[in-house]
Amino acid sequence: MAIETNDTEPTPPAETPIYTGDALLNLLIHFVHRGVKSNVTLYTSGLVFSGSLLSFREYLEKNIERSGGPGKGLAALFEELLSETKDPNEGDAPDYSFVHLEGRNFVPGEAGMPENSSLMRIRREDVVGWSLGSFSVGQAG
Repeated sequence: MAIETNDTEPTPPAETPIYTGDALLNLLIHFVHRGVKSNVTLYTSGLVFSGSLLSFREYLEKNIERSGGPGKGLAALFEELLSETKDPNEGDAPDYSFVHLEGRNFVPGEAGMPENSSLMRIRREDVVGWSLGSFSVGQAG
């Protein structure tokens, strides 16, 4: 029985971790978890998200801040998650399931989207395309 392969994509060696979604985006997320700062624009089916990539730790810390500070409102939930969060070790990037972003979302062709910055958690496998840099109406930066 012959197995058909797609010759346009290289086949990783057996010891290479297999990632869901875009492996290059996964690596960029890993760099962010290691302290590298990057702006990115993410394309999903119907929406565009643009802003600064955040590590999971930064995402939780900003949610604590926006919830009124430690011990207030929903902050307790984020504090508990933060206490259980482990930073990635040296070596290969784990398979990150989510992209954390501080920025804005846009509906292509629609005016009047909110001007405020929001924290977003987007499932990485739902990202259909991405580019480096932030998008804003009329310019990229």
